[in-house]
Amino acid sequence: MAETKYPAKKLKTKPDELSSIVDGVIADHPKKILEYRAGIRPAMTFLITETIKRTGGKADAEKVRKEIIAKL
Repeated sequence: MAETKYPAKKLKTKPDELSSIVDGVIADHPKKILEYRAGIRPAMTFLITETIKRTGGKADAEKVRKEIIAKL
């Protein structure tokens, strides 16, 4: 197995911090929420990506996805 140039970094965000960021993303993108509820799956990818951007790349995508689903 080849070694990667960049070692895996620990991705950490505090639960309260992540929750408030997800709330902001949901509030800022109501159209994407409607698209997701209509079955358009790329909308979830957009919401996850937007949340990770707002955390400065610190959030784990799976945790973000679970948080978004919990709030919807």
